[in-house]
Order: sequence, then structure tokens, then C-alpha cells
Amino acid sequence: MERTHALGAIWQRLSLANLAGLLSLGSAAVHIIVMPEHFREWWGYGAFFAALASLQAIYGLGLLQPKARLSLSPWYLLAGILGTFLVMVLYGVTRSLGIPAFGPHAGHVEGLDALGLLSNGLELGLVATLSGMVLRLPSLGRRFWTRAGVIAAGILLMAGALVLASIATNESDEPSPSTSETSPATYVQDLTRALTRTEPAARYGGLVDL
Repeated sequence: MERTHALGAIWQRLSLANLAGLLSLGSAAVHIIVMPEHFREWWGYGAFFAALASLQAIYGLGLLQPKARLSLSPWYLLAGILGTFLVMVLYGVTRSLGIPAFGPHAGHVEGLDALGLLSNGLELGLVATLSGMVLRLPSLGRRFWTRAGVIAAGILLMAGALVLASIATNESDEPSPSTSETSPATYVQDLTRALTRTEPAARYGGLVDL
């Protein structure tokens, strides 16, 4: 009976690992599809998507290899959870506050698109699946959860830094009111100068002809 229960637990863990691996590969495939478009915008954007797609593909393949037993490593699973969470935060920031700090489109708010939503949905499913796999691991111990909490706090700080960088970029791109609009006093001064520049000969042309 105990052996049957243990085999069932292993099978469930392998099924979750396969699901997580496929979700990671799916998100990598979406990023590969949009990569050429981002290379046309700026090489830095394209390089970021190339690196992200590579990491997601390698991570997913690692989960699909049962002999590697990476699905049993809590640190491997935690790396996937926190890394994917950071990618999701970046997606939300670029769609609400703008691209933070880097490249020619810094501060530009990206629009929602089908591929972006698909990738974000796959990543959300990946985080949920990996979290379930971590919770199923036996006897992780207090030390693991303490270290995991410290690392998670660092990831949250990085996410906050992305938000602040995007806000700062938007504020620096806003035009100054003094340069974008002409004040009423300046308009009156310009009009006065234009009227006083009229030549006497033009003003009294009729009298001169007499």
C-alpha cells in the first residue's frame, strides 16, 4: 500500500514537471516569434528577448529530463518561480507605466497584444505549477524557507526598482510647460514689438506722396 502511494506521488510529480516544462517551452516559443520585431526596434531589445527565450527553453528542457531529477530540486523550482515572476512584472510595467530606462523607446507604453497575453498566461501557469511542485516536496526544512524568503525579498526589490525606473523615465520625458506653451504676457510682448517695428515711411506713405 505504501509502495503504491509512493509510486502515485512520483507519477504526479513527473506529470507536473512535464506540464511545467511544456509551459516554459511555450513561453520561450512566443518570445522567439516576437524577437525579430524587437531586433528591428533596437538591438538591445532583441538581445533581451533572445536571452530570455534561451533561458526559458533550457529551463523547460531541464524539467522534461526525468534522469536529471531537477524537478526534485527545490532551488531549481524556486529559481523558475522567482525568475518567471520577475518577467511577468516587467510585462505589466511595460504595458502600464512604459519601458523602463533603456533603449530608444524608453518611457513608451506598449499596447496589449495576443502573443503577449498568451506568453503571460503561460508564465502564470508555470508559476502556479512550480509552486505546487515545491509544496509537494517532503521535509524542506526551516532553513530552506528562510533562505527562500530572503531571495524572494530581493526579487521584490528588483521588481520595485523596475517600477520606479519606469516612473522616472516617464517624468523625464514630459515636456516643460514653459517650453510647450506661450504665456499671455509673452504673446503681448511679441505683438507690441511687431507693431513698433513698422517703418515711418510705411506709416506716413500717403503724406509723403503729397
